[in-house]
Amino acid sequence: MDKRELDSHLKSNKKISSAMLFGACDYLAELYMKSILQSVGEGFDILKMYFDEYSFAEAKNFISQNSLFGDKLVLLIKSDKKIPKIEVKELIALADKNDALFVFRFFGDMTSKDKDYYELFSTSHNSLYVRFFAPNSMPEAFGYLRNEADKRAINIGKDAIEELLVLKNMDIEAAVKEFDKFALIEKDITLKEVREFVDESDDVALEKFFDAILDKKEFYRDLHRILEKAELDEVRVVLFFEYYIHELFLFLLYSKAYGSYDARKITGKPLPDFVAKAKAAKAIKIKYGTYAKIFEILLEADLNLKMSKNSDKKATLIHYLIKLQNNL
Repeated sequence: MDKRELDSHLKSNKKISSAMLFGACDYLAELYMKSILQSVGEGFDILKMYFDEYSFAEAKNFISQNSLFGDKLVLLIKSDKKIPKIEVKELIALADKNDALFVFRFFGDMTSKDKDYYELFSTSHNSLYVRFFAPNSMPEAFGYLRNEADKRAINIGKDAIEELLVLKNMDIEAAVKEFDKFALIEKDITLKEVREFVDESDDVALEKFFDAILDKKEFYRDLHRILEKAELDEVRVVLFFEYYIHELFLFLLYSKAYGSYDARKITGKPLPDFVAKAKAAKAIKIKYGTYAKIFEILLEADLNLKMSKNSDKKATLIHYLIKLQNNL
C-alpha cells in the first residue's frame, strides 16, 4: 500500500488492527503513525517499545490481556531491526482477535527479499503494510510544511516555504525542525528570515559551490566555509565534484539518446521535478570535449592531493579549480 491508498483507508474510517510503516521518508511515517493512533479514539491503553526495549514475551502478554478499564489496547513498536516473522505473525493474529492495535514502525526499508512481511500483513483485511517515499515535487512537499506551519500558528509565506525546502534539499523532516526556530521569532517569516536563520544542507551547499565554479564565478569564500566545517577535506571535495560532473554527463547522454530525461533511470533514485529539470539544463550547457577536460583536471587534482608532499592542500585545490575554470 502507498500513501494515497492509506489516505483513502483513513478517510473511510475502516478498522485497523495492525500496521507496518517504513520507507525512505521518516517524517511521513511518523505523521501517519500518529494518525493511525488517533483513529483509535480517546482513552486507549498503550505499551510503547522503542528499539532495544522490544521483548516478544512482554508484547505478547500485553496484547493478549483485557484492559482493566475496558480501553482499547495499543502496542507500538519502533525499531531499526526487523522483528522475526514468526513473532510478527502472532502479534498480528492477537491484535485481530482481541480487537487491539499493533503498530510496527520500522526505521529502514524493505526489499524483494522481505516479501514475507507483506504477506504477513496481508493475512487480515484490517492490516496495513505501507511504504513511504520522499515527496518528489515542490507542491507536495509544500503542502506538508504549510500544514505544519498552520498547526504551530507560524505565519510564513509561500516563497519562504519554497526557499526553506530548497535550502534543505527537499528534506521535509529537516525543514520542519526549522519551525522551532521560527516560533521564537515574533513576526511573519519571509524570505529574509529564512535566508538569515536557515543553514543550507551540505548537499545543497556543495552543489552551489560546484555550480559557481562551472559558471566561472568567485568560489573562495564558499570553499573556505566547506573546509572550515571539517566534514570534508580537499580530496573529498574533489571526489564529490567528480561525482557531480559524472551525474551531469549522464543527464546529457540520456537527453541526447532519448530527447528527455528520467532522473530515476539516470541516478537510480527519484529526484524532485525542479531539481531534475535544473540538472538537465546544466548538463546540456557543457560540451562533450569540456566534460573530458574537466574529468582530466579533477583526476590530476585528486592524484596531486594524495601524492604531493605540499602541506598546503587548500592552495593546491584552488590551483586546480582555477585551472578548471580557465578551460571552460
